Amino acid sequence: MPDTANQARAFLADQWAELSHIQPSPRPWQMPFTAGLTTALPLLIGWWLGHEAEGGAAALGTMVFAYLTPSDLTRRLTTLMACAFGITFAFALGQLAAILAPALAPLTITLVAIIATVLCRYLRQGPPAGLFFVMACAIALFIPPDPAHFAQRTGILFLGAALGVVNGILYSLFILWHRPFTPDRPHPPFNRLTLGFEPLMIGLACGLSLWLALFLGLEKPFWAPISCLTVVQAVSLRKVWTRHMHRVIGTVLGLGLASAMLAHPLHGWHLALLIGGLTCLAELLIVRHFGTAVIFITPLAIALSEAQAKAGIAPDVLIRARLWDTVVGCCVALAFGVAMHHPALRRKVMPAAD
Repeated sequence: MPDTANQARAFLADQWAELSHIQPSPRPWQMPFTAGLTTALPLLIGWWLGHEAEGGAAALGTMVFAYLTPSDLTRRLTTLMACAFGITFAFALGQLAAILAPALAPLTITLVAIIATVLCRYLRQGPPAGLFFVMACAIALFIPPDPAHFAQRTGILFLGAALGVVNGILYSLFILWHRPFTPDRPHPPFNRLTLGFEPLMIGLACGLSLWLALFLGLEKPFWAPISCLTVVQAVSLRKVWTRHMHRVIGTVLGLGLASAMLAHPLHGWHLALLIGGLTCLAELLIVRHFGTAVIFITPLAIALSEAQAKAGIAPDVLIRARLWDTVVGCCVALAFGVAMHHPALRRKVMPAAD
């Protein structure tokens, strides 16, 4: 009995150490500051021109700035431009699916998650990896379909992505002038696991999480695949579990912050400063401690999605929807993570002889 108790204490201590571990951050403070400024700028322009919803769509496009890789200028530019076109394509595909075949929303998310995962792995792009591709597609799937404004909506998001690329290059020119760049990370092995099996499992997890959210009649089902992707794309089963716990706990705490935000609705330049500030905090914390960053990512995601909505829903309904969507997404991600990292299954996909 004492041995069992000691083992339990050791297990809990190990889990706490993993969950509470804070990583050192290689990022200079200028990076999160520029990210926040980049996200706030289209919202400010939209408020000034009297088109706040369009400013919110452009702000979603500026999230391409998060794909700024610590490398030389050429690879930074290549990565940013590829991700800008990829996020725009995902948003356009989501709109087309919403217009032509809404019932195929889970399949659309599955395809986008698979393609985004393969693209990011080919570009040696770490977190957020496919997150903003899936977010752009998921939001597009559930905004009111409007064929007449398809090109306009896509173009506005692309302009936001272009702003993210321009600011990313300006930031890179500044920071590379003052600091030597980090050498490229080694190229991951390209095989059936990394470019076949794992992207397929990640895509299926995202698609199933959206299908479940729709089946359960959740108010904002597009949050389920977004939550699912952040967890299931972790590099190991242990990291999947840690991300699962960080996501759930961080979301619950973040919803408290979101409740205060929704109790006093912000518009115009106040909303722009709020979203810019939340983006800055999220980018500052994401490399240090994912769970703490999620506390600020949760209200940020709510603010970004609601900034594009012509009419919102009741705050309490929104909070409940976000919570249940996160639970659904994280549970699906955990189940697929267990399967994806199961040694026997991985050996069948990639025998040792290969």
